[in-house]
Amino acid sequence: MNENESAFDTIHRHLGYINPTVLQRRQPRQSDADDYLSGKGVTRLASEIRQRPVVKIMNFADYDHDGQASEFFI
Repeated sequence: MNENESAFDTIHRHLGYINPTVLQRRQPRQSDADDYLSGKGVTRLASEIRQRPVVKIMNFADYDHDGQASEFFI
């Protein structure tokens, strides 16, 4: 694994994906790639990852001041 490579990059490279687009649900850890590549077991690793908190990816707010927090910043 390259020191500049994320856990997702390592796993995707191992699976043969080129330039994947991924929207994370849970925060990856660098050790995830090590565990995956070492044969820890996908089921066990997936179970551990599912226990992590869900990452907030959008911050809905009332950007147009219409009284409804239904917009997000791009």
